[in-house]
Amino acid sequence: VDQVQQMCISGQLGSPELMEYVAQSLQPRNFYPITADPQANKEGFDMLNEVLDTTVLVDLDASYLTQQEQLLKIARFNNNEQKRIYKEFLVRTFPNLLMNKVQFQNLVSELGWKKTEWPDLFLCADVSARGGMTFRDLLLFLAATEPDTPHGVGSGE
Repeated sequence: VDQVQQMCISGQLGSPELMEYVAQSLQPRNFYPITADPQANKEGFDMLNEVLDTTVLVDLDASYLTQQEQLLKIARFNNNEQKRIYKEFLVRTFPNLLMNKVQFQNLVSELGWKKTEWPDLFLCADVSARGGMTFRDLLLFLAATEPDTPHGVGSGE
């Protein structure tokens, strides 16, 4: 923290938003429930992140889609839906880049899954078996478990 402050004072800090990031990381963390309005009660959080279509989101209109991307298309996870889920992911995992088991259990609990199902759901979502999942892992899990996603054909399987 001191080094970042010194860099800011000396004019060597290329990203002034980093000071906002550090300041927010030092504050007590709040866990927000999923809401219909992703901006509700998250004042200031958007200053800290940038959603880039090329690095985070899956372009469902591309001419070639992998099976995972086809799953997102079948589940109707358009860019706006992906952005909403990404912001929710960031709020729950900040300042980490992976969602851990406890954070995941809080999420699926709020989505209505039974406590007895949580361990199996985590195993399904943690495709790399590293004890945490990326945004993309979570996105694919949510698409696969979406009630309207057809199963038994192609990418729904």
